[in-house]
Amino acid sequence: MALQRRRLLLRIMLLCLAIIEILHLSRFQEFLVKNNDTSSHVVAAPDVPTITTILPVITPDKEAADALAAECALDFKGNKVVLDGLTIAPPQPNAPTVLCYILSVDSLAASIQRVKETWGQSCDGFFVASNATDDSLNAVAIATSSEQNWRNLWEKNREALRYLHDHHISQSYDWIFKADTDSYVIMPNLKAVLAPLNMSRPQLVGHRYVSRKDHSNTSSWKNQAKDDRGVFCAGAGYAFNTAFLNAFMTVIDTPECVLSPGFPEDVGIAKCFASHFPLSPTPTRDDLGRERFHPFPPDYLRTINGTGWWWEHQHPASIGGMPLNGEDGWSRESVLFHGIKDPDFFHYIHQQLVTCRADDKINDALLG
Repeated sequence: MALQRRRLLLRIMLLCLAIIEILHLSRFQEFLVKNNDTSSHVVAAPDVPTITTILPVITPDKEAADALAAECALDFKGNKVVLDGLTIAPPQPNAPTVLCYILSVDSLAASIQRVKETWGQSCDGFFVASNATDDSLNAVAIATSSEQNWRNLWEKNREALRYLHDHHISQSYDWIFKADTDSYVIMPNLKAVLAPLNMSRPQLVGHRYVSRKDHSNTSSWKNQAKDDRGVFCAGAGYAFNTAFLNAFMTVIDTPECVLSPGFPEDVGIAKCFASHFPLSPTPTRDDLGRERFHPFPPDYLRTINGTGWWWEHQHPASIGGMPLNGEDGWSRESVLFHGIKDPDFFHYIHQQLVTCRADDKINDALLG
């Protein structure tokens, strides 16, 4: 709401300036009419500067440009320094195609619409696994045996992937990307990460960390949770190719993949697949070792100090996570940020990365 109030105040100020200009011009015209009796004498034009030297003419285009410039200069809760430092990958002629999908419910329709209107435009396909079908949101009702809420996402994710596979939707794309309604994704940067990867073998790509709990009754998974394969943070989003999904479908109904209600979705997909196939998560950090997939908003990245719960279950620095602090803690090629729950914040990020950047090539890449 704070951002909307700033926008309203800017528009009111510009409107007031326009009204002042009209009043000045009206009074000047009255003066000319009152002193312009050409039948009896000629009155020399008064030595008065033209109105344009006092106040520039404000056109609708200029008003909009001024308002946008003011909005682009705003710093929403300390996030601008991170967003300004990001680079957007240019469009690639042979970029991989990506199907984006979200697990949600009908009560979050406004959040889904927000994604569709912003970064969702740059997806090659968009799918929502919901509890109710809504064609306007590309949402399909996915049946589950447990209540559909954030605590029971693993079963819903299994059934959503089954639906994408069995209805031959996934086969039309190179990659499938799972995100949340409170994630903001920079699709050109995601495609730049995915483009060079080997499509012939299963790939699971995203942020990696060690689970704080042993979500298993088997010693084999307990050991796997401690090795260099790691577990993916669902909130930060992850991508997998069709080779991964096809292999996943061969084991989807095995005991290692049919897990109890409440099982964490991010741990579930890693446990299910790693229980049957050798899988080492694809490195996703940049050349300087900085993280691209962020489970947190941009401003949080500047405050990480190497202590607290996040670091207690972080993987070794060689395979992922947030190894550095401050300005060195995030990649300039970042792919996504998570935890963007405030609608104003969500639109602010989109405005800073799309509307406020003058390069048409960047805008074309972001808007698809």
